Amino acid sequence: MSAEQDMRAWLDLSIVNELDVVEQDPAVAQQRGADFRSLFTSWAHAASAQVMAEARQVLGF
Repeated sequence: MSAEQDMRAWLDLSIVNELDVVEQDPAVAQQRGADFRSLFTSWAHAASAQVMAEARQVLGF
């Protein structure tokens, strides 16, 4: 695996983990949603399109 692939895999896993927390506890979305939207947007260039689409759907951005 290349460094780029490793980074994408790590970013995707990180995003998916946080989305799972948000889906399990909507209060987290209310408390940290803006932070997640900002962070995930800054990672969009390196994360997979599929994971970013899911993040946009779950977090509404």
